[in-house]
Amino acid sequence: MKKVSTICVVVVLLTVLALPIGAGACQIRYSITVTANDGTGLDATRTFSGTGQTDEKGYFKCELVNSEQTIGGAAIESLKLRINSDPEVDIEFGVRANSSATTFSILSDVVTFPPLVNPTASASAGIVLTDRSSAGATITGLFPGGKTHQARYNGSAVFANLLSGFSIPGGTLAEEEAQPLSGSRIINDTLTSIESEFYFTLSAGDSASGTSTFEVVPLRPMTVDLNHDGIPNFQDFSIFAAFWQNASCSPPDWCQGSDFDRSGIVDINDLQIFAEFWLWPVADIDMDRAVNFTDYAIFADNWLYQNCAEPDWCEGTDFDHSGSVDILDLARLADYWLMQW
Repeated sequence: MKKVSTICVVVVLLTVLALPIGAGACQIRYSITVTANDGTGLDATRTFSGTGQTDEKGYFKCELVNSEQTIGGAAIESLKLRINSDPEVDIEFGVRANSSATTFSILSDVVTFPPLVNPTASASAGIVLTDRSSAGATITGLFPGGKTHQARYNGSAVFANLLSGFSIPGGTLAEEEAQPLSGSRIINDTLTSIESEFYFTLSAGDSASGTSTFEVVPLRPMTVDLNHDGIPNFQDFSIFAAFWQNASCSPPDWCQGSDFDRSGIVDINDLQIFAEFWLWPVADIDMDRAVNFTDYAIFADNWLYQNCAEPDWCEGTDFDHSGSVDILDLARLADYWLMQW
């Protein structure tokens, strides 16, 4: 009987998938604030803003500078911002120093969102340094440890300081750093905002371009559904128990997924995460303890998407971690349709 009911629900939901889902793209405005100081009194601060629409994946993308702008005697050659309320904030920039060494701060808008308890996060940054003065080039990071980039949450809490400054005798060199090196790690806090900033001094006449990504992903029931059958239960616990106290977990397997916080060991912290989502169906995407049209709207936004990957798995809609949101995931949603607990 359940099989017949599931098939019926799948047919109905497939029919609705063929219809336009209501919300559409929303008009929003974001900005990046740039400060340049060359030590000669020509320091200046300018906010570059852009208004646009979110795309079908919920990303706001805006090219804030597409032709060279002068600020504090220095040049802003390019400036782009990408933001997702999921949440994620990405910066892309290109700058050139004045005839004196120039200090730059490139600060994203603050991205706010409803509270996320103990989410996972990852951050990365990369810089390309180019000698345009024919005298070598140096970029000096001004965050703790000589780092050039900082990913922050809740205003002042630091998730990661990334990418030490470096020098080149000539030509061009690219450097990058990520935290963690792969996957994501848990922030043991309640988050309501994130932001991203580059802060460095660039040698006279030289140029630098860079990119950064700071992404926060809430833990979901699918995190602990180790056998991907739709609900964390004793079958998943048997897998988890087989790796208990294993201290050799590493990417990409992470002890068959049992090292939920990607700490390298399956321990009490992972057990607490498992307990939090015990018997919680993965189809409850928004985690409001009901599988309904709110979850379906999120699912529909990701329908047939084929680049799902850790840690987000297409906003938690690729239930079986196959890399795509397909009919098998829809069947899983149908299995728990209109359930409450």
